[in-house]
Amino acid sequence: MEKKIYADYHGPRCTRECDGEVAQWKYYGTAKKSRAAQTYANHNADFIGPDGLHDLAARCYPLV
Repeated sequence: MEKKIYADYHGPRCTRECDGEVAQWKYYGTAKKSRAAQTYANHNADFIGPDGLHDLAARCYPLV
């Protein structure tokens, strides 16, 4: 079965340490044509969840 893979190519993302501003490294989007239950994504790396991890726009949290 053939599957489609989509990639998001974007310009550089800034971080608070880089530009001194809060909420510059963020991602948001809406998949209007998707049949998925959740069609809106909103991520902001300045937000730190209760688990202590930053809210990154990633499927898996990157290993550092």
